[in-house]
Amino acid sequence: MNANVRYHNHIASELQCYFVDSHVHLPRCHVVDAAYRNHPCLVPAVEGEDNRFLIQRYGRASIALGYHPRMACHAIDWESMADLLGSGGFAAIGECGLDKRLGNLPRQMEVFERQICLARDFDLPLIIHCVGHQDVLLALHRRYRFRGVLHAFHWRHLPPPLLTGDLFFGYCCRLPLDAKAQTLFASLPLDRILVETDGDEHTGARWSDLIEAYGRLARMKGLPLPEAARQISDNYHSLLAAEAGFLR
Repeated sequence: MNANVRYHNHIASELQCYFVDSHVHLPRCHVVDAAYRNHPCLVPAVEGEDNRFLIQRYGRASIALGYHPRMACHAIDWESMADLLGSGGFAAIGECGLDKRLGNLPRQMEVFERQICLARDFDLPLIIHCVGHQDVLLALHRRYRFRGVLHAFHWRHLPPPLLTGDLFFGYCCRLPLDAKAQTLFASLPLDRILVETDGDEHTGARWSDLIEAYGRLARMKGLPLPEAARQISDNYHSLLAAEAGFLR
């Protein structure tokens, strides 16, 4: 075991109560570090798949249900989705949203709005994917005032209205160091930030990547890592505040 791995293991042990991966596609990952068995994480759906079985192996995972914008070209059984949500065990709705690379914006909006309404009906937060179409997202936010997290947030600027609502912003370990969003995160209030790996079939779910992202964010904020990690843990639990009541 090299010194870097030992350091990460030591940090994870000292702060294990606080590190949270707010976006990781565990079922798609070919490699999942053992730390995920003992730490909180939020697992989104992509194709409306039911991932609640993961809790048997990853006991602190929270599970979302939803349709990625790439699924907008497919027929979706909304009644079945509502029935699944009604059966309990889901902490959020998503990954859902808008993506300019995929075309067919009217259909993307329809699929996103249906999920916004389900989130309202079941009092759940949204896990939002937004690549382009920021103006459309802003208009939908003004209309519905939804809460949730803008995952892998990478915009060049933050419209002030988004800071007045109940939205968090996902700081992804994959965000390029020269991205303008790095500067944006430096100015964002820490109590509106979550940290994520967005681990998937390409990257795996690697705990060291998460810890490195926490370290970068803490340095960016000029804070000790434990202080930053505690606040981000509080943010995560605030995002999922309705979960405890809904899961009963």
